Amino acid sequence: LHVSADRQRVEMVSIPRDSHVEIPACNRSDGTTSDARDSRFNEAFSIGSASGEVSDAAACTIRTVESLTGVFVHGWI
Repeated sequence: LHVSADRQRVEMVSIPRDSHVEIPACNRSDGTTSDARDSRFNEAFSIGSASGEVSDAAACTIRTVESLTGVFVHGWI
């Protein structure tokens, strides 16, 4: 979701969770890195969370979105 600075425009993209995508290798905070793989989009969160950190799960999901769409995601919490 993107809201323009002047609040005149909102743009949103939805990726169905069961879409088959290429999930890139993801670095985790525990020093491990996952292998890149073809899988369903919702698996990116699980792959990232193998470290036990929700932030790693979110980061892997965001990396997958960026890789899939070419759109850089910033300003996330």
